[in-house]
Amino acid sequence: MRKAIVFKLNQETLIPLGAIEGMPLSGACDSYISDIQQVYSVDVSLEDSKAYLSSYGAWDDTELSDLQSNKDRLLWLALSDCKERGDQFFYMGA
Repeated sequence: MRKAIVFKLNQETLIPLGAIEGMPLSGACDSYISDIQQVYSVDVSLEDSKAYLSSYGAWDDTELSDLQSNKDRLLWLALSDCKERGDQFFYMGA
């Protein structure tokens, strides 16, 4: 059974160090995000992911209606943020 990374709106999430360490900060990272999701399941509601991701203004309502794509985006943002800051905690605030 895979361990879960659980994201909830307005809460902090502990991101496993092993997931952060290999995250590339430049170039394509789609395959890395896919590989990490083979190790960890990403648990987030469609509503929470839409509320958080819409604040970036990068995706429209149609794009944000796909939960799996939202999980990919959220994991990408969280891993990038944690790696850049050298921290394991990611705050998903609206």
